[in-house]
Amino acid sequence: MLEWSARRMERRMSLDRRAFLGFAAASPAAVLSALTAGNVTETTEPHLIIAALAALDKRLQIDEGIVRDYLEHLSGSGIRSVLVNGSTGEFASFSALERKRTLEAYLKHKGSLRVLAHTGASNINDTLDLVGHAQAEGVDALLVIPPFYYNQPATEGLARFYEPVLERAEVPVLLYNIPQVSGVTVTPELVQRFSSHPRLWGIKDSWGKAKWTESYIRAFPDLRIFTGASALIAGVLDQGGAGALTGNGNIFPRETQAIIDAHKQGSDTAEPQQTLNQRVALLKGYPIIPVMKHVLARMGVAKMYLRPPLTALGAGARDVLDRRLKDVGVIS
Repeated sequence: MLEWSARRMERRMSLDRRAFLGFAAASPAAVLSALTAGNVTETTEPHLIIAALAALDKRLQIDEGIVRDYLEHLSGSGIRSVLVNGSTGEFASFSALERKRTLEAYLKHKGSLRVLAHTGASNINDTLDLVGHAQAEGVDALLVIPPFYYNQPATEGLARFYEPVLERAEVPVLLYNIPQVSGVTVTPELVQRFSSHPRLWGIKDSWGKAKWTESYIRAFPDLRIFTGASALIAGVLDQGGAGALTGNGNIFPRETQAIIDAHKQGSDTAEPQQTLNQRVALLKGYPIIPVMKHVLARMGVAKMYLRPPLTALGAGARDVLDRRLKDVGVIS
């Protein structure tokens, strides 16, 4: 078991208290962001975080004008928090330097939005470099995927990866479980190694397996567990989870937020969950990132391009999808 000596703090404290302690150790930029935007960890109420898309222009570069229009659209749709450089943001298609520039552009135009940054990479040096940059720029929290490529490495090896990340962290950290893509599972054994670390805030579980997400919630009641699967939001909230960190909210923000709001109000979440499920079902059979960019363009928000290996939808696929979305009023 890793020891944190004097830095170990009692886990069962309020998140307000925890956020205050985080401010004391954080960089001035991080403190300023938290005070002006409202730190994403300041409340125990469930909430929604949108996994932001990469606002790429025709040259396949991040365009600040597109970033501005896109973030204004999300904010105007009631969204309060976004994640930059996640899977939905095509992070694997960007160099470390490009990821820094992307984050800077989103922070520049964030307005009142709270911003989390995904800083994980397949090697520890890039990961720590991205962690340091994100904190210096004033993000509210971090998401860190396990080092990918090596299939299911030993818990000890993963612990040696995450230990310096948590030690470098000045803001709360979410571990990112998405083994169907990364090839690495964030196991309960790994989480237990760090469950008392003051910077470990929780887990984003995008595996899409309800029982797995619920097992995190049961095993680690002091951590904040977010689902990345839109179909599981109501169930996760009912089990005591923190909410959702999802990409589908880019095009269905109000439908997604309605589930969170119903839970907060003590209302039945089944109906808004069913509505969201019906919307998401319209996208079945399509690659999700190209779909989201296409739909936002059809909504008149912004036209965003895709980096290889992703490709835009073909004309026939676009026509079928547009008819589906028009029938339910998503686009006109």
